[in-house]
Amino acid sequence: MKFSTMAVATALMMALAGAGVARADVAYISGDGGAEPWNSPDNPNAMNAVFGTGNWNRLGWSNAVSSGALTNQYSFLFIDGGDGQDAGLQAFLATNLPALQTWVSNGGSLFLNGAVWTGANINVGFGGTLQWDPSLTGAAATTSPIFNAGSGTSWTGGYFSHDVVLGSGFTTLITTSDSGAALVEKDYGLGHVIIGGITSPMFQSPSAGAYTLRNNILAYGAGEAAVAAPLPSYASMGSTLLVGVALTTLVARRRPKVA
Repeated sequence: MKFSTMAVATALMMALAGAGVARADVAYISGDGGAEPWNSPDNPNAMNAVFGTGNWNRLGWSNAVSSGALTNQYSFLFIDGGDGQDAGLQAFLATNLPALQTWVSNGGSLFLNGAVWTGANINVGFGGTLQWDPSLTGAAATTSPIFNAGSGTSWTGGYFSHDVVLGSGFTTLITTSDSGAALVEKDYGLGHVIIGGITSPMFQSPSAGAYTLRNNILAYGAGEAAVAAPLPSYASMGSTLLVGVALTTLVARRRPKVA
């Protein structure tokens, strides 16, 4: 079964308090040699904020599988193929999509994001497709823990997203200006997947809310894994534990499981 609501709340609580959730079972996959979408450190900074500096692994397209990304070494993966990394994302998926789907089905949790430039549809698996459909705005479409603690519920940008997610069985989390789905989620086997076509927070406004949204997505995604993972001890949480109690109530409002 997935982590308890307290575990998810703890992840959000620690990230938003700036402490980071110390755990080594998470990884971020993007460009080889540390090349980042948009040439921006936004994704590594978000990983540091949520999980703590040094407590996650940075993998590239070419070494992700050999480094154990699709084994039970990791419970949560964040994959971003936006901007100039779209070709790397497509090549990675073309080779590893069946294994990635099996990893999630076995209990892993995945946040797969790709605000691409190619204009071509990308099969991202799990019954989903990224389709080029840029939007200047995004808005919350449902109640979710990702919209907590200052993230806001609507954003503008130049652009907020490049792609919409097509497919069946998804719950839409964020809609675009033309009612497309910029961010969706679904349970998949024992695991969970979040798929989006969102750009970097550096292009979005309000800025503080956009960065908080990215952090919240990562913390929430990590908490959705069914694979056991270490959490910080209660002694290390300090006075911020009270915040987690409040967040637990929000996290407990779970969506129905999609068959």
